[in-house]
Amino acid sequence: MPKSPRVVTVENVASAYRYLLTALQSPRRGLHFITGPDERARALKALQKLSVDAGQFMQGSDKLAPKPDTLQAWIDKTLDGNATKRMWSALRQQEYKTRHKVRRIGIKEKLYHRLWAYADHEGLTIEGAIDQLLQKVTY
Repeated sequence: MPKSPRVVTVENVASAYRYLLTALQSPRRGLHFITGPDERARALKALQKLSVDAGQFMQGSDKLAPKPDTLQAWIDKTLDGNATKRMWSALRQQEYKTRHKVRRIGIKEKLYHRLWAYADHEGLTIEGAIDQLLQKVTY
């Protein structure tokens, strides 16, 4: 069964609006959504008009986000299918990062291989191996 298309709702309107505002303001990122600097500027102005005060919204006032229906109408009218998929993909990644709070650490390759071998021997993931080793440490 095909996945139903995502639409703007009350829960995701602020994230979608913030993402679109920042993406269209950037010349390089904006070209993934709308080609041509004049068209991008017009689309950005129309997008900013959806909120009472887009500038204050970007400062953290999520209550100034536009209504979900008006933002969805702007998306349907302005963006093509690939741009819409790109937006939903980026928002899905943001939600994942928010939920899982993943942190990256740098380790040397030799240590990585030792850690991988230990994890494989114990039947764990690398994360599980680190957790198991840290549980053995006393403070």
